[in-house]
Amino acid sequence: ILEVFWDQGCLFILNNPQDGYDYGSVHFVVMSTEYDWTQGSRQYLWLEAHLAAVNRSKTPWLILGGHRPM
Repeated sequence: ILEVFWDQGCLFILNNPQDGYDYGSVHFVVMSTEYDWTQGSRQYLWLEAHLAAVNRSKTPWLILGGHRPM
């Protein structure tokens, strides 16, 4: 299933530009730096909710990555 949305004058067709997963005691989060990630943006709100749901007892380490320098 593709997700389609309009942001900053551009049409985006994507399949989940962000994701998170556990590996041992580390929770990795990967997000697109090509899309808006400023406070209040769709991706920011996703990241905020995603990080709030991480079980820090199970995965005390958090690593955030993007594919371009922020």
